[in-house]
Order: sequence, then C-alpha cells, then structure tokens
Amino acid sequence: MKPTMPSATQKAETPTAFNAPQSERLAHDALVNEARRFIAVAHRIEHDDDYANEQRFHNATYRVDDTHVIEFTRERGDSRYALGREGFNLWLYASGQIHANKGLFSYFLKPSEGGEPSAACFLGLLDQQGSTEQTVRLLPLEPEAGPQAQQFAVLGPEAAWYITRFAGLAAAVRVSLSADEQMRWSTALWNDAGADRQVILSTYLNPFLRHGIHPSSEDVWFRRGDIMTADDGSRNVIIRVNEDIDRENSVVNHGVIGRSLHTHEGAELLSEAITTSRTNYIGGSRHTAHAPRSVRNGTMNRTASVTELTDTAVSADLLRIHLPASSLLRQETTLTVTHNDPHHGHWLKQQDRPDEADRRLERFRADEAARHNALSLRTIGLEASASDAVFGSFFEHLKRQVDVCAEIRGYMQASASSLIGVRDVCQAIEAQLLWRPAAARNKLLEVLAYTGPDGRCLRQYALPDKAGRPGRVDSRPFIDQGVWVIATLATYLRATGDHPMLSELVGYHQLVETDPPHAVKTDAVDTVLDHLIRIADYLLDHRDPSTGCLRAMYGDWNDAIDGLGLTDEPGQTYGNGVSVMATLQLYQNCLEMDELLASSDHPLREQHRARYRQAAEHLATALQQHAIAATDTHTRRILHGWGHNQEYEIGGYRDLDGKARDGLAANAMWVLSGMAQRDPQYNQDILEAFQRLDGPFGLKTFAPGFGRDTRRAGRIGNLPLGTAENGACYVHATAFGIMALFRLGQPDRAWEQLLKILPFAMPQRHVSHSPFIMPNSYSLIDEAGAFGESMNDWQTGSSNVVLKTLIHDAAGIQPTQEGIWVNPATWAPCAEIHLRLTLRGRPIELIWQREAAQARTFIVNGDVKTGQTHPHSGVARLRLTYDQLKTTANTITVLDQAPAEHTCVPQNY
Repeated sequence: MKPTMPSATQKAETPTAFNAPQSERLAHDALVNEARRFIAVAHRIEHDDDYANEQRFHNATYRVDDTHVIEFTRERGDSRYALGREGFNLWLYASGQIHANKGLFSYFLKPSEGGEPSAACFLGLLDQQGSTEQTVRLLPLEPEAGPQAQQFAVLGPEAAWYITRFAGLAAAVRVSLSADEQMRWSTALWNDAGADRQVILSTYLNPFLRHGIHPSSEDVWFRRGDIMTADDGSRNVIIRVNEDIDRENSVVNHGVIGRSLHTHEGAELLSEAITTSRTNYIGGSRHTAHAPRSVRNGTMNRTASVTELTDTAVSADLLRIHLPASSLLRQETTLTVTHNDPHHGHWLKQQDRPDEADRRLERFRADEAARHNALSLRTIGLEASASDAVFGSFFEHLKRQVDVCAEIRGYMQASASSLIGVRDVCQAIEAQLLWRPAAARNKLLEVLAYTGPDGRCLRQYALPDKAGRPGRVDSRPFIDQGVWVIATLATYLRATGDHPMLSELVGYHQLVETDPPHAVKTDAVDTVLDHLIRIADYLLDHRDPSTGCLRAMYGDWNDAIDGLGLTDEPGQTYGNGVSVMATLQLYQNCLEMDELLASSDHPLREQHRARYRQAAEHLATALQQHAIAATDTHTRRILHGWGHNQEYEIGGYRDLDGKARDGLAANAMWVLSGMAQRDPQYNQDILEAFQRLDGPFGLKTFAPGFGRDTRRAGRIGNLPLGTAENGACYVHATAFGIMALFRLGQPDRAWEQLLKILPFAMPQRHVSHSPFIMPNSYSLIDEAGAFGESMNDWQTGSSNVVLKTLIHDAAGIQPTQEGIWVNPATWAPCAEIHLRLTLRGRPIELIWQREAAQARTFIVNGDVKTGQTHPHSGVARLRLTYDQLKTTANTITVLDQAPAEHTCVPQNY
C-alpha cells in the first residue's frame, strides 16, 4: 500500500519535489534542510517501487535511515516513539498527538481515541480581503488533509517531525526534548511557490501540569494563565497550577511557555493575537481544538491576558504573516515546568534563536547516538519479507526499546498501577548490559535495594517522591521475582567481570501493608552477594514439601495464570500449588549461585556452594518426578503447574476443564534452564509441543485456550479467547520458545518463528502499533476484525528476549566467567551476519558467513583456530578466554556450510 498523495492534476499545482532554495537562509536553515531531506524520501517512496519495497516496514511506515522512520496516513493504528530519560516520558505519535509525564506528574495527558489535542498548530491561507480561504492542521496531522495537501510524520529517538506541503507552501513542526526536560516546538514555514502569500499561523498548548492521569471538573479552579512580556518584547504565557498533594503538602507548578518569531528573506509579521483563554480561541463549548473557530475565521473576536476559575487557561496565538516567494519564518515555542520555584520567570529570558535550538538538538542527537554505538547487528542477503536495511534499522530501534524498558522510573503507562516491575526491569537489564553496562549496574543496585530482609523481592515498586515519602508497591507475592534478579546478576558478571559489585553495600526495604501498600527503607545494609543469598534462600524456603517444587503463591511470570496458589483451606492464604516454570528457573539459580560464590571471598563460600549444588540436584529430581505428564502410550508433556494438593493440572493431558493442553513457557524454560542438557530425553517431546502450539504469528502461549469455566486457573479465562496469553501469540513467551529452538539445535525452525513475530516481517502486514519495535501480542480473533493486532508496544519484555536471542543464539556470542563461546547457529536466512559489541573492554566484530566452507572454520584476527566439538550437537564451537582477546579490536570470522537437515540437539552454554 502506497502513501496517500495528491492526484495527478493536483501534483501539477503542488510540486512533488522541493524547489531549489532561492535564498541564503533557506539553503542553510537546519530545520528546513531536515524537512527537505524527508520530503525527498517521501517523493522517492512514491515514485520508486524498488526503493519503497527496500525501505518498507509495513504498508504506511518506511525506513528513512537506521534511526528514523517515515509514516504516512494509516487506516488503523498509530506509531509512536518514546523520548526522555530519568523517568521523563514524552510520547510522540505519528498522528501528531503527544502525552508526557514524569512519575505521576503529567505534563500532557494521554488523549483518548479521537480526543481533542492538547498541542496543536494550524496554517491558513488568506484571500485578498484577508479572510481565511483554506486551512490545514499541521499538528496533529489531518486524518484527511484534502486534495492539495501532503502530510507525513518522521519519528526518531531525538525528535518527531510533522511535514506538510500545501498550496505551494511547506511547513515542518519539529517536537523535541532538551536534556533539561524542556519540551520544544520548532516550526519552519517557507514559500516554495512563485507568488506571494498571506497566511495565518496558529499554535495552541494546553498542558495539564498536575499529579494525575485523569482530568476532573475541579482542575480549572486551581489554574491560572498570564501573558507576560519578556525583556526582548516577546509575549509569553505562564500557566500556574496549584495542587494539594496531601493534607500537609502543597505545590505550585508553573508551565513557562516561551515564544519567539523569526522572519527571513522578506517574511513579515502583520499582526499578532495571543490569548490565555481556551474559550476565546476555540469559540465556545460547541467547538474544539480540532478546528478552532478563530483559525477558521482568521481572527480572534476577543483575547484575554489573564484566565482563571471559569475557563481553562491555555497558550494560543494567531499570527498574520506576509510570506513572499522563497521567504522563511521560524517560530520557537518552549515549555519549561518548575515546581515551587519563585524564580520561574527567568526562563522567559532564555529563549533560543532557531540556530541555537538547532544546535541543542544536534547535541542531544549526538549524545543519544553515543549511548547506543557500542552494539550493532547487520544481515547481508536476508531471504525474508524484509530487506537487510530494514532489519538493521529494526535492531537499532530494538536497542532503544530495551533501553526504555530497562531505565523505567515508573508510571510509563497512563495508569496509577504502572510501577517499576522487578521481573520486567531485570529481564531488560540482561539485554541492556551488552552495550550499556554502567547503566545496567546502577539499575541493578536500585532493584536490589527493594529486597525485603527475608529475601522476598517485590513484584513492583515506585521510587520515593521529592519529599522523601515512600512510593507505592505491588505486594502480591508473585514467586518468580527473585529468580530474575539472580539470573541477571550472573549474566552481568559474565559480560563485565565486575566482581567487586558483589561486595557493594546495599540496603533493604520492609513491606508495609497499608492501603495502598508501600515499602520503607530499613537500617540494615548488606553486600550484593548477601542479598542474592537471601533471595535464593527465600525461594528455596517456599518449595512444596510434598513434591519439592516451587510453590506458585500468587503466580509466576505468566500473570494470567494466577490461580495455582489458591486454596480453600481455612487459615491459609496460599496453598501448595506449583509453578514448573519458576521451579526450572530456581534450578538454574542454584547453579548460578554456585558460580557467583566461586568468584567471591565470602566467608561461608564453600558451605553455600555445597548447599546450592545439593538444592539443584533435589530440584532436578523433583521436576523429573512430578513435572512430566505421561500416558500409557508413552507420550509426554511438560506441565505448566498444578493446583493445591495436585487437585488439577495445567498443561497436561486432562486439565481442569478436561482438555489436553500444551503450555509454551514451561517447555521453553526446560531448555533455557539447562534441564534439557542434563536430561535430553524430553527434547523431542518439547519439539512436538512447539509444533502443536504453532500459529500464523508464532508460538501460542497455550493451546487450546481457556474458557470462562476455568476460573481456578486464574484470570486467563477472562481474556477473550485468541488474545494475549489465552490461545494466541503472546510475543514474550514466543520469544522464549524461539530461544529454546536455537538451543535445541533447530536454527531453521527458530528463524521461521522469529520472522513470524517481527512486526515488519509478519505473514499479515496489518499492525495496530509501531511496526519498527516489538509488540506484546498478536491476536487471533478474526470475527472482531483484530486478526494480527496487538494490545501494546514499547513496554514489553519481548524486546529484550529477541535482542538476547539475536546476540547469543543467532550470532552466537555467549559470555562466560572465563571468556566467550563463539557458536553461531548453523543456519540463518541470510548469507552473512555481522555483529559488533564489547565485552570486558574487548571490542569484538563477529562475521558469520553461510556456505563459505565445507566445514565450520574459525578465523580470529587473521589466524585460523580449531574449535571444540560440542558434546551434544557435534558442531564445532570456539572458546576464547578474555586474555586471548585484544583490548583494541578483534575480528572473528566463522565460515559455515549449512547441514542438509537438523536434529534435536541441546546447546550447552
């Protein structure tokens, strides 16, 4: 599907490519040049089918370069990009809508579907009498911009650009963020037509500026807007919001909206109207900011320099401009937010000129690129429904998605319960540490500090506010939180060698069951290693005495299966129902604790190591005895778990609803935990389960799904059948399965499933969210028109699992405590894979080439090396110690001849 463009006759009136600049300023203005570049890309996409196919993510979304995408009008869905750091979340949508928050403080509320924009910009053409002839909304973009207008958006990690070409005029609105969390709207308007124009340009901002995620009818009572004149004569707006945080604490939030206008090459401001009254601007209660009456009429009947109490205070202007041919206008609008700052007005004196704003953006762009330049992955000759260029660009966006999830400070979603998830953050950190180890280390220490003195890890937490009051927590005892903490620390130490971190001192938090619950910092301080010991012991103490497996308590990784721990026995909150997945992870943790202790100087090192090795043996025996369901015909399934006193199973031959069912997560974790290497007899059973779980968009989490009559399984039955975990592709779980397929020696099947879940390489090019980053699910509901659509994107653990799988399993670089294994998968749907990363200060470039040799060959820095035959697969792999790797540069080339067929062989790391 090509982007919507003007018709052939209209293209004659509006050139399809920009004219050569006819003025010095147009030739050198950075924003104009950015926009011209994007216009050229849009023009080429329209006219060059080969180029369009090469750059296509999905029908209306295309690659511009490795870090930017261009999106035209979509019939369904809306892409978005996340900007911000240290807990500031600025969401920029391809439609032009925005929302922003830091914690529970909302700069701009998330708009409802079809809701009024809180930030908007309009362009109007004036006739010879000065009346509005035509208008077009520059921000958000028009759903149907009209026959003479072409509009599209460009999204990237440093800004979003909204481009409009309209009746010989061109406009670009760039929305960006400064390092100091100042939001910026830079607008360039220039005349590419041969005739002079008179136009109106209007900008509207209605920030929320309160702690909250929903508006109320009382907000207007505590809000005031004032027009303030700065020293340079510019007229600006200050919006003040008073709010009571609680009975003892009040705060005054100021939104300082700076405005500056700059004309070049004959452009002239004819008149300016500015108001703080929303009613003045939009025209009354029957009008909206979608199409304000003042813009449509070309004039404001009234203006207000002060607004409060009975009207919403906003910042809105209406500029009449004479725009000769080849002239340029730049407008800079900024929003700076302060809290209880008596000197907030000084921000009015710090308005940047356009060239200064452009330099700020360039610095931000350079800093952002530097954060992510230590890791890259490319393919050559990709044989799939996407090009090498798109795949490489996807990997760049994937890194940024993982980074957003790893650095979350809470309330990323517009929900009061959107806290910092221990399990979620740790999984993201385990990927982030591959290129940003220092950031991963800091976040790990933060997570560890929220461990309870008994070793229990909270499910979710929020950081204290500026006054030091503790944040909310999720106190439900999901049993699996600690298993991810131990696994992530083990991976971190393998990749970084930062063993002194084990001796770092960290505190604890004690849970307080108030309403809502919170956690209070205790006086106790301990080492990181002692935290891990307490976490491991807490988990081991919660094994079911009768089976030896780990009790589910409130639930495990699969939140929807939260019924396994239920019991009707009086006086008991949780029964002895078991999570097989969490038990497998605990088995892995015991081996990891042995590894971590071996590199430490803990006074009880050997006693602890022996204890964890013994616990691993007991867990393995318990799993073999209880986690396998078998029939008389000797077919076998790995259970997801069972209820109290083993009254029912999930994932067996006769589940609580009488159906035979496969579960993906436990099968995958059997492989990923190392149990498949310990006892490979179940590998074929796992592969057969994966075959039964297969679907059009990847492996389903359960098959069949759960009906409403399966309440004892948990809330999964409340999900529509064919969505999320309930009989559909929940991508996070599918990614676990893909990783397991690689480690079972099935690279062709692994890549088949991987290409199904990538949002741009799906069999169905119908994506409801951003097709350049990982979604959380693909629905299988056809009758509801949601086939292939996702519930969410960006904040999903599927991103980190896909990234880790590409690095550790497809490209095959696996760090250990002593060095690395070089063990790429023996097949990929491309001729070459190029991976660049740094481990322990050793830069590594891996090049894998398919069908380049008769037998696997390793070349390290020009020297041919002999690999070791894998004890299970028979495939050669190369072990390099860190001392064998240079601190300057290392090039490792692996030449392969893909085997004719694959057998089920576990890959042992």
